[in-house]
Amino acid sequence: MTGPNLYYMMIYPNPDSPDTATSADFNPFRRRDPNLSAYDSRLISAEAAYLHFVGQGNEASGVMAVTVEECESLGLTIEADPLPANSAHALVKFDAIPNRRNAFRVVALQLKEFANRRGWIYRP
Repeated sequence: MTGPNLYYMMIYPNPDSPDTATSADFNPFRRRDPNLSAYDSRLISAEAAYLHFVGQGNEASGVMAVTVEECESLGLTIEADPLPANSAHALVKFDAIPNRRNAFRVVALQLKEFANRRGWIYRP
């Protein structure tokens, strides 16, 4: 039996919270394009996603994940968004969330809770 399809999220290093994700990891800051990048677990492993991400010059302490069901429960959608260098790329879309800082923060807090309950999927 397989579990739910996971969408991997890179968790940024945070010395104040080294063992868990923070809501900042799940909060889109670009107001004109309120999406979060993710990796589709059907197309890439968590370790390979991590290595791809840091190989692009980014920092991450590891990988956590959310599911489509968790996102949909908050009014979010996930859609495939393959890129030339990353066929597993997907977007967690905040389009239906009012474009207000507090509204995004409330959703980001819940995404953080989902991910932290699941725990680390990959950590180097």
